Amino acid sequence: MTSIGDYTFWDCTSLTSITIPDGVTSIEWAVFSYCTSLTSVTIPNSVTSIGYSAFGDCAGLTDVYYTGTEDEWWNLVISGTSNNNECLTNATIHYNQSAPVHTHSYTSTITKQPTCTEPGVQTYICKCGETYTEVIPALGHDFSNEWTIDVEPTCTTAGSKSHHCSSCEAKSDVTEIPATGHKFVDKTIAPTYDAEGYTEHTCSVCGYSYRDNYTPKKERADISKATVTVAATSVYTGKALKPTVTVKLGGKTLKSGTDYTVAYKSNTNCGKANITITGKGNYTGTKTATFIIKPAKTTISSVKSPKTKQIKVKWKKSAGGVTGHEVMIATNKKFSKNKKTYTVSGTSTTSKTITGLKKGTTYYAKVRAYKTVGKTKYYGAWSAVKSVKTK
Repeated sequence: MTSIGDYTFWDCTSLTSITIPDGVTSIEWAVFSYCTSLTSVTIPNSVTSIGYSAFGDCAGLTDVYYTGTEDEWWNLVISGTSNNNECLTNATIHYNQSAPVHTHSYTSTITKQPTCTEPGVQTYICKCGETYTEVIPALGHDFSNEWTIDVEPTCTTAGSKSHHCSSCEAKSDVTEIPATGHKFVDKTIAPTYDAEGYTEHTCSVCGYSYRDNYTPKKERADISKATVTVAATSVYTGKALKPTVTVKLGGKTLKSGTDYTVAYKSNTNCGKANITITGKGNYTGTKTATFIIKPAKTTISSVKSPKTKQIKVKWKKSAGGVTGHEVMIATNKKFSKNKKTYTVSGTSTTSKTITGLKKGTTYYAKVRAYKTVGKTKYYGAWSAVKSVKTK
């Protein structure tokens, strides 16, 4: 080869040095143009022509080694400056010599770290670009002498342990750890009226439990044999009445809401009201009782003497389904003299005219309502006393 053709090494930015072989006579156009990393070049004195911009924009070029004389060099490059080769002529020219022989100086880098099972790679790089690699042997496992628990044993399942490598996740000597077994704590549950008794065995570690030693349920007492006492007699108010009851069984006073519930019926109007007591909790069955709702106190509207020897007593109508009224008169406030009593049936009649009395005598009057239940009359309270003098 006597000529290096146009653009042969154009824009080879990684090219740092070049030695042109002896015998080459021509370096053509832009052969090394834009080789920005080129720092040195050796040119033999066999070269007789350098083409346009053969070393154009080689800004890093610092040393030119020429095997000929200085005169031969200048005869060669006399036209170089006009051929856009200022980078070539601006470098330091070393006459009658080639570039010194390069001695490699390597720096090393671990480009692949070795592992326990895989080798690594160490790469050596010279500043000239020369490289080579060496294999780093695998490290091998470094197993600890201490045991590591891999799976904790439970009450019913086995666990495992092993020696772990300090560098990776490898294990050796994997060994089973036996199940620990349950640790039971026993609790005795007494029978109730709703459930059997039993012994409960519960593992204090995992919570598993089972029962045995069952005992029968307790039997509830029958409340129908209880004694029921109703609070004081009730008086009609227009509202549902619920007097307090006391329930005793076997000498024990039972507790409302805990041992029994109470239901009332027909407990608004005058007459007999019903109570149903139903066992609860430790008690079963029912017990009935009654109480009387007496008429409310009657109010007298007026007492007059419309005619000679007579008086007329009027009162306000009583509510609550009363059966009738009683009117009592006398000639003194204590109703101990000349006392007479008159019965007025029904609730629609609200007055009583009494005749045959003594003329010019003061009479006192009072009224009360009553309710008949069976053969018994239950009376309300007497009204206030009013008086009038007969004509």
